[in-house]
Amino acid sequence: MAHAGGGGRGAYCSCRALRDAFRAVLGCPDLTARYCLESWGPKNALRGALFNAEGILRSAVPEEREDRLRRLMRRIVERGGGLRYRTRATIVTAMKTGYPGAMAEVLSLLSALPADPQHGLAASLGPYVADLCACLVGDHGWYSADVARLLVGAVRGATRSGPHYSTWTKALREASAQGQAGALEGLLSFPLPSSWLDTPLHYAAKHPARGRVIQMLLSRGATPNTLTLCNACYAGHPVPVVAIAHAMRRAGGLDQVSADRALRAVTDGGAGMVQPLERAASAARLVSELGADPTAALPGACARAAARRSFVAESGEEVSAAEVNGRLEAEVLADQLVCVGADPDAALAALCSTPSPLLAPPPWYGAAMHGAAQHGAAGPGEQERRALAMLLSMGVETRAGAAAALRQALVVPGAEPLALELLRSGAVAAEDCAAILEEVVRGEGSGR
Repeated sequence: MAHAGGGGRGAYCSCRALRDAFRAVLGCPDLTARYCLESWGPKNALRGALFNAEGILRSAVPEEREDRLRRLMRRIVERGGGLRYRTRATIVTAMKTGYPGAMAEVLSLLSALPADPQHGLAASLGPYVADLCACLVGDHGWYSADVARLLVGAVRGATRSGPHYSTWTKALREASAQGQAGALEGLLSFPLPSSWLDTPLHYAAKHPARGRVIQMLLSRGATPNTLTLCNACYAGHPVPVVAIAHAMRRAGGLDQVSADRALRAVTDGGAGMVQPLERAASAARLVSELGADPTAALPGACARAAARRSFVAESGEEVSAAEVNGRLEAEVLADQLVCVGADPDAALAALCSTPSPLLAPPPWYGAAMHGAAQHGAAGPGEQERRALAMLLSMGVETRAGAAAALRQALVVPGAEPLALELLRSGAVAAEDCAAILEEVVRGEGSGR
């Protein structure tokens, strides 16, 4: 049947009469229904027709396909095709056809079934609420906004109150996390408390390509918090980051601490989730529009870039394209922070305060972010040394800033590797080195 619907090939091409006969069958709902019933039996005929809908309808013009499928479904049921056997699978198969009319027809046929005394089933959709709810929270790649409205409308009609809170929130959460904007649009077409949308927003923010979904949730009243913003920043795409940050500002929940946390999450974000320039754009907009402090984020960005560079260098030919992209992403981000106003001299001074408080994962970090922040650390002080080497390789520090960093590294216990890194880099002028060493020795001699 599928071969005939597509014009035929193989044996169908060599036998025009056979091909024309099958086309005639496909063009007549009564004959097609009879064929389905004889091929798959009464229990599976309807589901078989839905599963093979693409092939069956291929010979029809696109404008007529949905109507022809609905007529075929009615004929199958009229001729004895069953609906009560594996009802959930039938509903799911109708959803997968891509025709909302097929879903509407299944619901109409179910609601028209007479009572079944043997199983205690009443008429209407009441006995199928569990199946409908299971489809509602299933794979949202199966259905569109129209199908979502049909499912929710069917549950509301059967229960008089609509899906349970847990069903609603799970459906919203799954649609948001998967980025199924069509399904979410259908779910949001019903009146819902805005507080139900906060958790779906939290899950959507974890993925970089969820800008449209996030905009839909925010427009319906979802309220983001700092953790939601950090999730978006960790993913790194500028569209969700800016949308959530501005929503927090409008709600009065964005302060300097939250902005700095968000920028820290951008610098510690997952490698390869977005293109390098996109993560850098997120950092730039947090600084320019929300007032985040780029200087506080620069040491962490340098540490991440150094760790990525070291990993790629040590992996040799075995390194993946994603790891190379992660290295570029971290290096571009460090450069971007300097471009938007980070003070490299202040960052040098912070790194020479071993252990640097700017590199330690803050307590509000989750386990994943904590692991990312520690990626590449080889021991106490090593993370600071790598970050210092990366920052010095950028060549953006001033002579006075490098000298001040060396002076601090010489007097802070445990910072000797940082002092050696500063001396090896050549960032500190020779005359400055002599003066600093003399000052440090004199200070130690006087007991300071």
